[in-house]
Amino acid sequence: MISATRARAIDHNAQHLGVKASDMMEAAGRAVAGKCVELYPKAMQVLLLCGSGNNGGDGFVAARYLKDAGYESEILLFAPHPLAGDGGMAADNLKKAKEHGVKVMEHRPGGLPDAPLAEMFDGYDLLVDSMLGVGACGKLREPYLSAARMLNASGRPVLSVDVPTGFGTGEAVLPQVTVTFHDAKEGMTGENSGRIIIVPIGIPDRAATHFGPGDLRFCFPVPAADSHKGDNGRVLVIGGGPYPGAPVLAAMAALRSGCDLVFLAVPQPCYNSAACHSPDLIVRALPHETLCEEDVPAIEALLHKADAVLVGPGLGDSKETRAAVQSVLRICIAAGKRVVVDADAVSPASGILRELRDKGVVFTPHAGEFFELTGKRLPQGVQKRAELVDSEARSIGATILLKGKEDIVSDGKETRFNSTGCAGMTVGGTGDVLAGVTASLLSRGVCPLDAAGLSAFINGKAGELCFEEFSYGMVASDLIAAIPKVLKSLL
Repeated sequence: MISATRARAIDHNAQHLGVKASDMMEAAGRAVAGKCVELYPKAMQVLLLCGSGNNGGDGFVAARYLKDAGYESEILLFAPHPLAGDGGMAADNLKKAKEHGVKVMEHRPGGLPDAPLAEMFDGYDLLVDSMLGVGACGKLREPYLSAARMLNASGRPVLSVDVPTGFGTGEAVLPQVTVTFHDAKEGMTGENSGRIIIVPIGIPDRAATHFGPGDLRFCFPVPAADSHKGDNGRVLVIGGGPYPGAPVLAAMAALRSGCDLVFLAVPQPCYNSAACHSPDLIVRALPHETLCEEDVPAIEALLHKADAVLVGPGLGDSKETRAAVQSVLRICIAAGKRVVVDADAVSPASGILRELRDKGVVFTPHAGEFFELTGKRLPQGVQKRAELVDSEARSIGATILLKGKEDIVSDGKETRFNSTGCAGMTVGGTGDVLAGVTASLLSRGVCPLDAAGLSAFINGKAGELCFEEFSYGMVASDLIAAIPKVLKSLL
């Protein structure tokens, strides 16, 4: 089953993969008509109640196919003018239905007719609910509320298109059959949707298995117009020591991917370079030369400022630092923070996996770090690797983003892929950028699986833009500058 948001994202991904939205609507309507004929062969008089969007467009197509098959199909249209379907598709298909001889009755504002139900649906053998689909939200409003009640009380068979109108609200159409597209929608049951029939509409597998523009469009948390500073995510980055640049790259990437505030906690020797890098960063110096247990209270004092914490970039792997990483992770979990574990924090985290289980943690290892995390060597082949990542994510109760030519993302329940990126991204620091984007998305309430996958997609797309300009001379800081360009072009 997939959520309504996921369904819209997959549809959008399919279009970016070259599938025309009009072809998917055609396939959907044809499939609905086919099921009407198959399930109700004697229902020669069919009334399709259609809304103004793409769900209504599916109904218009179905009406045309039913008419061509010898059925007397009629449309009761609940729609303002012009119709609201994507790119005029609904309007185009309504026109085609009329050209094929389908009778169209338009509902006018002011409520449905007060005629008895027996008269309203008199003479129809089958009623098709094609009013509102997965794009609708909130409680049913008129005239759809009255229409849903009338359908439920009609005593005639009702078939819903994709989802019943009002699905997921307090009051909805209760059909005998729902013909749904590509996959069942989250929350569907026999009680609220009747017999659920899944039909394909030409969506490529890749639209669902790989993160794409649709996932970014529908899962990226766009700030509300009346939001204030801090409402859209606050990130704490803990890193630095032997490698002072890594935490700065991660912190700037977090900012450039849309969070409001980034706090950067670094050992004393890294403070000046980090603080001077950008006035946009809020830098705090830890008292020692590298992260150690004595720094943990200072970090704990910063946790209330953050919604998500990134631990690892540039920390080094001294014995003292490894012990401190475990302590830092413990206090983050105790404080209820979402955590990204990256780079030098991955190995020490492997020693306390039971304590991190089911806490919304995201690990971002490369192949070597994956071995340190799990003790498992990666096999050859993307599919075999995906199976192992899925198994290990389920075993440790966390989300794993395995970085590679084909990124693999799994939370142990669902496994998906990302194929954006370029050969120039082998340059140092691109993983720090990725971790920063992941933390930014986590801080804004994106679920761990989507935060990890979207960050890989955004990071890869930024890399592709940089490669066009800088070729193999690109560096990690180029990616950071390109992130807003990716967001602007796809949101």
